[in-house]
Amino acid sequence: MAALSVLQLVQEFCGLQGLPVPTALIGSNEASVVQYRAITQAVMREAGRAPWPEKRIQGTFTTVATPSQGMLTTLFPGFETLVNGTLWLNGETLPIRGPLTDSSWAAITALEISGPPYSYWLSAGSLYLTPTPPAGLVCSALYTTDWLYYDGTSPQQTLSADSFTVLIPDDVFLMGFEAFWRKAKGLAYSNEFNLFQDRIGKALAPNLPVLALDNSPEMARPMIFIPPGSWMTS
Repeated sequence: MAALSVLQLVQEFCGLQGLPVPTALIGSNEASVVQYRAITQAVMREAGRAPWPEKRIQGTFTTVATPSQGMLTTLFPGFETLVNGTLWLNGETLPIRGPLTDSSWAAITALEISGPPYSYWLSAGSLYLTPTPPAGLVCSALYTTDWLYYDGTSPQQTLSADSFTVLIPDDVFLMGFEAFWRKAKGLAYSNEFNLFQDRIGKALAPNLPVLALDNSPEMARPMIFIPPGSWMTS
């Protein structure tokens, strides 16, 4: 996450390039400042496609006694995508499998299959569960958000204050800003854009999970698990 505010980052870029340094980004109609705002948003849309850990959070909702549990954006504020394998019925300690394919959902619906375990299907931005759960159960899931900015206390979807910070580190933002600024000015930018992508990868690398060969098995799946230690009998 950035240490400097959006305004401070843009001011630093302008200082490095020998450009007039803006005193504000939000609320100004000056052509250069309007362009700086647009470039900032372009940088963040591009960088936001990467799996930044700050975008991944846990959300919960309470079931209703119908197949449709509601819109994903209502169940999970700032929703972008669900993290596969993380949807659970907490009180029942049951994983909810999915997402089902359209053909699987159609078959389950046509055959009126109502037995466990629970599965989910996504359609038209809504979350469906089968079998239909009783009302009042608590579900949880990890999901990625579309939040790209912070106001100091909470994440934000859009840039609406000069004091906001961005999701990505300062150096990544500055490299991306230079690439998009050069593109907007009709200058060669492919080298800067490639460096921007490289910086994103390097910034993410320490936060990505690494699968060790001796990892414990996936505990969400039914299995026989032999704990470490001596299991030999004399």
